[in-house]
Amino acid sequence: MKSMKSTVERTDEEELFKIMGEKSPVGVCIMQDGKFCYFNSNFPIAIGYTADELVGKDSLELIVPEDREMVMENEIKMLKGELLSPYQFRVIHKDGSIRWVMEVVRSVQYHGRRAVLGNYMEVTERKQAEETLQAEKNKLQSLIDAMKDTLTIQDTEYNIIYQNEQSRIASGGDHLGEKCYRVYEGRETVCGGCPVEKAFKDGETHTAERMTTIEGKVAFWENTANPIRNAEGKIASCLELTRDITEHKKQAKALADESTRRRLLVDQSLDGIVVLDEDAKVCEANQHFAEMLGYTLEEVHELHTWDWDKNFPPEQILEMGRNVDEKGLHLETKHTRKDGSVIDVDISISGIMYGGQKLIFCIGRDITERKEMEEALRESEKKLRLISENSRDIICLHDPDHRYVYISPACKEILGYEPDELVGTNPWELVHPEDIEALQKEGQEKALQRMPVLLSYRIRKKSGEYVWFESVSQLLKNDAGKVLGFVTSSRDITERKQALEALGQSEERYRTILEEMEDSYFEVDLGGHLTFVNNSVCRDLGYSGEELIGMSYKGFTVEENIESVFQVFNEVYRTGAPNKGFPWKTVRKDGVCGFAETSVSTLRNDKGEIIGFRGVGRDITERKQAEDKLRQSEENYKTLFNSSVIGTIVLDAETMKMAMVNQAAAKMFGFSSAEEARGADTFDFARPEDKERISKIAAENLFGQDSRQTYELGVVTRDGREIWINATGARIMHEGKLAGLISFTDITEQKRQRERLMMTDRLASLGELAAGTAHELNNPLTSIIGFSQLLMEKETPDDIREDLKLINNEAQRAVKVTRDLLTFARKHAPVKQHNQINNIIEDVLELRAYLQKTNGIEVERQLNPDLPEIMVDYFQMQQVLLNIIINAEYFMTQAHNKGTLTITTKKQNSSVVISIADDGPGILPENLKRIFDPFFTTKEAGSGTGLGLSICHGIVTEHGGQIYVKSQLGKGATIFVELPIKNRAHIKSLL
Repeated sequence: MKSMKSTVERTDEEELFKIMGEKSPVGVCIMQDGKFCYFNSNFPIAIGYTADELVGKDSLELIVPEDREMVMENEIKMLKGELLSPYQFRVIHKDGSIRWVMEVVRSVQYHGRRAVLGNYMEVTERKQAEETLQAEKNKLQSLIDAMKDTLTIQDTEYNIIYQNEQSRIASGGDHLGEKCYRVYEGRETVCGGCPVEKAFKDGETHTAERMTTIEGKVAFWENTANPIRNAEGKIASCLELTRDITEHKKQAKALADESTRRRLLVDQSLDGIVVLDEDAKVCEANQHFAEMLGYTLEEVHELHTWDWDKNFPPEQILEMGRNVDEKGLHLETKHTRKDGSVIDVDISISGIMYGGQKLIFCIGRDITERKEMEEALRESEKKLRLISENSRDIICLHDPDHRYVYISPACKEILGYEPDELVGTNPWELVHPEDIEALQKEGQEKALQRMPVLLSYRIRKKSGEYVWFESVSQLLKNDAGKVLGFVTSSRDITERKQALEALGQSEERYRTILEEMEDSYFEVDLGGHLTFVNNSVCRDLGYSGEELIGMSYKGFTVEENIESVFQVFNEVYRTGAPNKGFPWKTVRKDGVCGFAETSVSTLRNDKGEIIGFRGVGRDITERKQAEDKLRQSEENYKTLFNSSVIGTIVLDAETMKMAMVNQAAAKMFGFSSAEEARGADTFDFARPEDKERISKIAAENLFGQDSRQTYELGVVTRDGREIWINATGARIMHEGKLAGLISFTDITEQKRQRERLMMTDRLASLGELAAGTAHELNNPLTSIIGFSQLLMEKETPDDIREDLKLINNEAQRAVKVTRDLLTFARKHAPVKQHNQINNIIEDVLELRAYLQKTNGIEVERQLNPDLPEIMVDYFQMQQVLLNIIINAEYFMTQAHNKGTLTITTKKQNSSVVISIADDGPGILPENLKRIFDPFFTTKEAGSGTGLGLSICHGIVTEHGGQIYVKSQLGKGATIFVELPIKNRAHIKSLL
């Protein structure tokens, strides 16, 4: 203090202690009579209690019971001066967890009374780190996990490729493969001022600070980035250390404690603390700062900053002191000790005005060990990555129980597994069951001999397929000889295995192929004499093998062909290039001439010198004869093609255009001649809805499988007519190109007749069903109506009478439906008589007159008075007209509560045509084909049975006529009924 007083005149020592005490990073408390009476802001944080909860609390209550006696003994020894070093013990956190703390106590006077001053630092994490370091000291990972700071390694795309345990805790889990800025900052781009980005750019180490606010709590972080280079010296990744410097920031700002406490805090701090004046001379320093530099406190008071910090010239140090303020600055530097050794220091600097003078507060921490660990980590990481990530083999680290601890990235390419999928699993689970016993036995024998183990076995890929592996394993031991695990390098030797097996079978297979192949194989020397022939050569030429060996090629070559054969062999010899096919006219032993298509290549010795020729030939005698026949056949085909009455085209597979068209096909598609139709695109005649189907049929069934199936297709002719054709196709070659031969006939009229017959058959079947259903319902409905009528005639309560009335009405409605079903079933044969159709129409209109008037429906009659009488059943025809008119009235009323009904009759050829038109909403196109289907209706539920028009269709059909509808949506619908003037035979007579 003498030095301080001599430097800072009129400085209140008590005020100075306040400032220095609050900057301490450790917890401080003062106890009197065993109870807490004072503590700084850091003390409650370590044990989770608030300040109010601690005041007056017995200090022993916070100590784990097993440690209380030891703590009391150490406190007494330290107060007596018998114990100088800090001691550690466990305390009970408010949340019930156990925390480790390190304590130093001393006797002080507080408010005039004797008290105990305690300095506490929570060392829980350090205890845990020490235990981990002891257990894993031989592994690089233990060095990393022991660090208090978080550590990540990022590739050049800022993807996290390594995290230590602190990093995973700080970030809430494992984030390998994710962008660092997305994990820690929730950003989509690199953070401004990112030290990693700077390190990637210039290859230097960079440090930056950042502030975060989580749940209202502000924290400060120091990020240091060091680039990692590969074997070529290029930056491959970057190591980033992140340190929580929140407490340093608080220390730099906190300047409001009592001087006595400040002095005690400074003296007991585990960090080096020094106070400088504006000339960079030491005003005050704590013991730990002196020990860091190897000086005594007295010697330190005589020093300037540049006496220990050689990194900056004195002028720059002074400039830094003048510029620093309460916000402070943070940096890493190197300090030179008294003995000349250099240590790495992490230092926080802040400046304040005190007593009219600017003082500079510095808090430093020796980080030499951390720097050495970082350097060791970088070197180890560099070596490990260069070896494992660039190896095409799989490099694995196993624990003593064989479980995977680490697997190199090659695992993904070779076995299909991500490395993380296998870490923690046992490799025996992947080894082929048949290989396990022998593999374990051989591995144990070589391990006992302390030799590297080389093993071959089958292992299962993620796809389930087994591949062959060759692995080399080596035990890993510590200095004491204890087995820590083993490292394995494995490679896929499946192809090598297969190659060896293939090589073993090659000669036999080669011989078998040559002897059994249909093609001829021969070898000749440079003089043209046969040195080897297979069985096919003997068969094609009619000689035995013994007769052919040594024979000149001229002996079985037609004389006029000898020169051309010689020229082929000469060209192959001169250029070294094989001849892939030339015609060779041969003569058999029996004098019969033949043709062979032959390819020839050189035969070389081990030195690469040409020693002869090898050739492969195929007897094409039959093919030559077939070609002659084919030419004649083509002429016959053209004649047949052009004169056929069946439409036939040749369709080009590539362009889908007609390459050939006969006259029948041209006429069917509306062309005047076959020449005019040639080159037309077939899709021009396809209906829009069929183009995709036709394209699929052509690609898959015609050109793909050549299935030769028959299809019914709707097409549009050149003049706009829609016709149906029955088409069959076959795949052919036309002028050297793939094509399809398609034959087709016009089945338009047949299809229409078939549809009419199908509808008639369907209605007949449904009629039988409807008749049975109606008869079964009649008897119970009669009983329901009768008994409900009898009950209504008796005296019954009103509410029951209403229910009976409802039952009776509904039964009556069911009877009507049943009657419709019977009518639909046509159980009563029509009684046909000569009737005037206009009279039947007038009778029906008279029945509907009242309802039409009340519903605002006007009727326009356009009845031809000269219509002849026709043979019809009066009542059935009345029912047809009545059903059609009622339907028209319903939809007009639904659409606009009124309407106009137009009824027209006329004579057309040999039929009477009735048309009933309304101005209702019209009929949807998709419903037009279903309008006469039984039980099909577009009315609301309960408004119709869907049988009306089906009944009409059946009646009209029985009369030998036809009924159909035309409609335009929004403009009403018109139903046409055509009846023959001379009654035609019933349609069923045609079946």
